Amino acid sequence: MNNKLNEIDSVISQITKGNNKSNILPLICFSTPLFFITTQLDDVFFCYVLQNRALTDGNNSADIKELYISKTTFDLALEMLDRKISIYEALNKSEEKYRVGQIGRKVFPKKKVFNLTEIANRIPKKNYFLEINNDSIKYAQNVLHSRKNIIDKFDVFEKIIDISDQQRKTEIITKIRKIDNETIEKDYTFIDGVTQ
Repeated sequence: MNNKLNEIDSVISQITKGNNKSNILPLICFSTPLFFITTQLDDVFFCYVLQNRALTDGNNSADIKELYISKTTFDLALEMLDRKISIYEALNKSEEKYRVGQIGRKVFPKKKVFNLTEIANRIPKKNYFLEINNDSIKYAQNVLHSRKNIIDKFDVFEKIIDISDQQRKTEIITKIRKIDNETIEKDYTFIDGVTQ
């Protein structure tokens, strides 16, 4: 349970501070994303903007933002992207549901969402599905399918070599990350700070 809270805190921190180190896959956008998926390693999170407005009193103004965030699975996210379930169903079936508010630069502590009825007036109705012909949706589908395949292959690899010792697991993960970093450095050519 504590580990799950740390994952949610990490995602909230990265999104609210603008230093997100994970993939963000916009699903519904106007001028900014309203609903998006973010991934970190093998974790998937739904993020839905509940409010994004400015409060003014004539002379001063303050930005007010509120975000719903929940941990989900690749399968559930892909079901929603493939229009097999509605947005409401996907949000409702996901785990560890929270909302977090921000006024100006102050981020308030997250609050657990026990039931979607608490925020039902700020999320899509039960019968609303994503538009499948949207380029953002197609891109999100491709990214999630690809990432799920890689993780599934790693899970099979882990079972084959039967890693039960935690220290051995850590050594293998460290080696894999080192290989990934070397591959990234070789795959990209940097010219004057621009990736080509």
